Amino acid sequence: MGSNPVPPQRGVEGMPQDRGSRDINALARGRVSKLGYVVVLVGCAGFFASCFLRGRAAPGLPVYSFYRAFSEEKSDLPAHAGILWLFAGVVSVAAIAVLGIAQRRSRRWVPIALAVATAVWSMMWIGIGGLLWSEAALKGAVVSMLFSVVVVAAGTVIVVKSARAKVQEPKRKRRLRRLAGP
Repeated sequence: MGSNPVPPQRGVEGMPQDRGSRDINALARGRVSKLGYVVVLVGCAGFFASCFLRGRAAPGLPVYSFYRAFSEEKSDLPAHAGILWLFAGVVSVAAIAVLGIAQRRSRRWVPIALAVATAVWSMMWIGIGGLLWSEAALKGAVVSMLFSVVVVAAGTVIVVKSARAKVQEPKRKRRLRRLAGP
């Protein structure tokens, strides 16, 4: 009887706003995409750290890591080429993520570049992880590398999904204006 319900929050063009549209508006302001970039950077840091995890093939044999295996002159690659091969992809993905965090206004090419770089880098390391899976000495490093690749891929999915929501937001506003009338 005299109960006065809480007035609905007003959204686009004064239309009542439900919880779902508030979530979409939060996406449009870029809150979730920054989270995605941070997740990508955490995954890149995990990958970088896993390159230095050491393993021992058998008692009495030397302890080695991916970094040591690729940076020694004894390997098939020169030392600088091995280091470049090991870290170039993850540094590229991390640099694009830093650009995504540092940008003041949204640029459409950054999520696309991140998705492409992550796809190329992750497919390469998933293949390498599959080849090295039988190496018992490097099992811990391989597992942590593959986990880091999955974290980077998940962060990239968050970035791409939020970028799609930003692109679709203007369409939604036009549709609401049409429904509201003149």
